[in-house]
Amino acid sequence: RRARRLSRRLGLPLLADAPRDLPALAVSADRLSLTGAGRPVGADPAALDTRSGAGATRRQPLARAVGLGGRGGARPFVVDATAGWGRDAWILAALGCRVLALERASVVAALLSDGLRRAAASDPGVARRIAPRRAEARAVLARLAPGALAPEVVYLDPMFPASRGRRREKKPMRLLRAVAGADPDAAALAELARGVATKRVVVKRPEAAPPLLAEREASHAGKAARYDVYRPRAATGER
Repeated sequence: RRARRLSRRLGLPLLADAPRDLPALAVSADRLSLTGAGRPVGADPAALDTRSGAGATRRQPLARAVGLGGRGGARPFVVDATAGWGRDAWILAALGCRVLALERASVVAALLSDGLRRAAASDPGVARRIAPRRAEARAVLARLAPGALAPEVVYLDPMFPASRGRRREKKPMRLLRAVAGADPDAAALAELARGVATKRVVVKRPEAAPPLLAEREASHAGKAARYDVYRPRAATGER
């Protein structure tokens, strides 16, 4: 019954067996997953270690980029405009932020909601701080334009270019790319975000990639990516 409902809602054909050469949304008794060559993958944000080590510190690059303070410090309201698997949204929520997680690809949004539903069983406090929504980020941000509902931070993680050679991307990212596609409007979305966020816009980029926009205020490097920080237009006097 769940498979039939999803088939109608997402406009996907209902198949008894997943094709071997194409990604498919698989429905089992307890989870949704994407199938392809090899083991199915799904959204499992609660599998991240956010209780110890680097995953729990507010000094990690993502936390510093969004402006998290130390103990008792700032816990901003964040709009994750490109939520994907929900990993970064989960990290931010575990650190105390409220997160509106937007995903425009309907299949990915279904996987994200399913992953957060399962994650709530093991860590309901973190899950409650994340509100997933299937929506076009540009439309949502336009409605949240400066005012009582405006987020303090807008976070963008546009689809990275496909990597090859020794650093060939892992299967979850390959499947995500296959169903969600690229983000050709990422720069336009970042510019829109600068007119909505009240404190900062953060853009995740591959470590060697050029900035998405000019005039970064700061950049925080991680192991395989960096987080570029931009000031809102209101803070710079721009219109």
